[in-house]
Amino acid sequence: MSGPASSIMQNELADSAAGNPDAAQDLYGSGIRIGLYLQALGWILYSHGDGKGLRLASGSITIPILVSWFIFASKQLFSPCEAFIVLAILASLNFPAKATLQNFDFEEISSEAVGVIMLLLVELGICGALLWLFSTLVKSLPALQTENVVFFFAKVPIRGWFRILALVYCSFDAATSIYFCYKVYRAYFRPGTKTPQEILKPEPVYSFLYWAVWLLAVLGVELTIKWNHLAPVTDFQSPGQLIPFITGIIILIDSAFVTSNRVLKILNIFTGTTPSRNIKSSAPGEP
Repeated sequence: MSGPASSIMQNELADSAAGNPDAAQDLYGSGIRIGLYLQALGWILYSHGDGKGLRLASGSITIPILVSWFIFASKQLFSPCEAFIVLAILASLNFPAKATLQNFDFEEISSEAVGVIMLLLVELGICGALLWLFSTLVKSLPALQTENVVFFFAKVPIRGWFRILALVYCSFDAATSIYFCYKVYRAYFRPGTKTPQEILKPEPVYSFLYWAVWLLAVLGVELTIKWNHLAPVTDFQSPGQLIPFITGIIILIDSAFVTSNRVLKILNIFTGTTPSRNIKSSAPGEP
């Protein structure tokens, strides 16, 4: 299909679809969604490592999306369900990304400080956005021909009882996020007698939660888009869609390599296998 014909068809679909077409392109287009899903998968695999050097790459994608979300919200440009799905995607990405701080090499803080700060800013920004959404925005934002329903193990209205439940949870989540930021500050600058890893010690259940949150986020976002008759942009030729998509692929591939190396090391320990280079170095005089 030619370029002009494709543009005309997309414009006709945008006119007939619910929601804001600009949000469908800039906030939850297909390239953006898939790219962030892949980044979240990568961070889950990194959760037992440090994700060195990739916080900055991930933050450079998530922060502009979050800033755009606040602009759309302040100008009342999208519907409550659109506002929700963007924050759900970002939250599912930032949740496992925080876990990499628990295995961070604090001796290299100078080279990773910007990425860590960006990660924490995204965390606090998501908490503030969720509180704003469920406290006032769900009432003031226009419906824009959407049904204003979201996924919560079923199809539920966002302005009903779900709003109250979400507001209570988001208030608790905001308090824990602020405490987590304090722990990161303490681990970096005021560790005292404890090591940074002891201060940021993860809970054992988190590894399961990373996967559960990711699966629920993907399922919830895609069903919410379908139920509200939204039409996200699917043109991957657009830089706004292509950049998050390619970044997600790179992070996922790198995390897969890191995870595979870690698995091989664990298998070597259990099987008693020693890497060949270590055998040669331990006996340099042997033929």
